[in-house]
Amino acid sequence: LKKLWPVDVFLFASPVYWPDETERKQVFRKICDELDWVAGPFRECLVHHLVDSDESAREAALAAADGRAAIHVALSGGVQPWMLQVAEGRAHLGLLNGYLPGFFSDEVTHAVMHRNAHPASTDFHAHMLTEANPSRWIDSREGFAAWLSGWQGAQRLKHARILKIGETEPWVINSCRSPERFEEKWGTRVIPVDRDDLYTAIQSSHPDRGLELTTDWVERSGSMAGVVT
Repeated sequence: LKKLWPVDVFLFASPVYWPDETERKQVFRKICDELDWVAGPFRECLVHHLVDSDESAREAALAAADGRAAIHVALSGGVQPWMLQVAEGRAHLGLLNGYLPGFFSDEVTHAVMHRNAHPASTDFHAHMLTEANPSRWIDSREGFAAWLSGWQGAQRLKHARILKIGETEPWVINSCRSPERFEEKWGTRVIPVDRDDLYTAIQSSHPDRGLELTTDWVERSGSMAGVVT
């Protein structure tokens, strides 16, 4: 449950608006540092990419082929075709609008807004809506952190194994009795366990072994929401 799944962060900067390559790379590194700070405990999952040419856009599109989640950040106008190219095949895409006040430092906010990042973002977002493949509009630091947290939670659920003990009573109608449906919908593996098998395992277990397992579980848990006895 402590594993972090990678999230690609693509920053798009057109040489038309950022003609000085040194300045372009400097603002890229500065924004990466600011995003890492905002991400907090999820900073380790961020993988930053600068897309500032057709070649780098092709490389970014190849990186997108593995289906990982992605964040798009427009640093200027004229980058919409690159954003669309890199978005291809991404099932989970966030559009981070860092030009809005209060997200990046004032220096960065002014620089990207002055270079038409706003119309590029809205144009891309509107196009994705018409294509029925919307990107999540992220307009605040809190929204960015929540998006990352939600993605990590969804991946942890997808890769989890859930033990289903016993069966639902036959008169209960609002219930899913098929473990396969959970795996098909969420990717989560549900393992049925017969109650009699569980009772047998409990009765045959040694108290010292139970204490050992309990201690290990508690020590490795980040927190305990409650204990049922």
